[in-house]
Amino acid sequence: EELFSVLISVIFIYQALSYFINLFTDENVGHGEAKAGILVGLLTFFTALSVRHSRNGALFNQWVRNRVADFAPVIAIGLGLGVAWMLIGHYGIDKVDLDFLEISEEGIASTTLGTETRPWLVDLSDIDAAGIALSVMGGWFGFMVMYFDQNIT
Repeated sequence: EELFSVLISVIFIYQALSYFINLFTDENVGHGEAKAGILVGLLTFFTALSVRHSRNGALFNQWVRNRVADFAPVIAIGLGLGVAWMLIGHYGIDKVDLDFLEISEEGIASTTLGTETRPWLVDLSDIDAAGIALSVMGGWFGFMVMYFDQNIT
């Protein structure tokens, strides 16, 4: 059980460090973009740590502190995305081009085909048996990964 937890942690840490190192080594990423990425990443990390360790704090009662600490990653990611959007709103999308928030200058509607070409609702009766079997198999694998991740780590 603990070996699996260590393996998952090492994979996440390696991916995060390689992403931040790649920000400064990639020629397509500007210096300001790299600094903004580091800022958002560190803000998210330290917010998650500080909120997670608020279980033993003095604010509120124990029940509230436990509920807030349980949602530390969600709170940290929300705060990080909010700061990234504020940076984009203040400096513009050209100067702060964080790859997880890419939007074209024309807006989100210009990146889709529109409702004339592709409708918003999908006709589920149009899926054949092979598609259903493939989605059931993919759903089962996703369920197993989530089950093991939540119950082992």
